[in-house]
Amino acid sequence: MLIQGVSFAGPNADILTSFGCSVASEAGAFTVPRDVLASLVPSTVIATGNNPTGSLVVAHFTNPARFTATGLDHGSIIWESYNATALHIQ
Repeated sequence: MLIQGVSFAGPNADILTSFGCSVASEAGAFTVPRDVLASLVPSTVIATGNNPTGSLVVAHFTNPARFTATGLDHGSIIWESYNATALHIQ
């Protein structure tokens, strides 16, 4: 699994900080280290709609499975599932 956090800051949301972590899904849980979270800049809020500029993404994916087909030199397929949410990072 991949866990990614992003925070945009600044008057034009032009400052970006992010982190990415990976963990085997069999672990069942994962804690992002405190110092990693503390390194994110506080997110701004887009005035129209009160939308935060921070986000958290959790992705699950399979290992590539090879396949063959006429006319292909190499074929592989990966199944991916993403869940994302916008949030305020303080």
